[in-house]
Amino acid sequence: MEGRFFVASSYQVIWEVLTDYEAIHEFVSSLQQSHVKEQHQDYLLIEQESKGKFFIFSRKINIVLEVIEEPPRKIRMKEVSQKDFDLYEASWEIEDAESGMNVIYTLKSKPNFWVPGFIVKSSMRNNIKTSLKEIMSEIIRRTQAHGICSGNS
Repeated sequence: MEGRFFVASSYQVIWEVLTDYEAIHEFVSSLQQSHVKEQHQDYLLIEQESKGKFFIFSRKINIVLEVIEEPPRKIRMKEVSQKDFDLYEASWEIEDAESGMNVIYTLKSKPNFWVPGFIVKSSMRNNIKTSLKEIMSEIIRRTQAHGICSGNS
């Protein structure tokens, strides 16, 4: 799955929002908790708890992400606990665009709990759309707070 948005902001502000692991749950509504569990030279371990909604069902989901940051353009994440997912690989990419930046999120996932496939895909798609809107709103809020109009400043 892939989602993207355009925003008139800078790499610095976008990077600041995407890597705000300790506070991301304050502006992404599906996340209940997020914190840096371990910091290593080449990667971070981020522990997150979210509430997954699947049609009429909801379920607490816990993940531990191995996060590799490649400033200022890419963040790669892989779920390593395999508690709730057999496969969970995601990435953020920031690309130049006219008058701003494109922010692209990709996700490959396979939960290890049973939910019909069509429900999982639909729910994940909706969750990604909502999360991207919330992240974009936070980038805009911080961009305005920093007084940055657009571009690579």
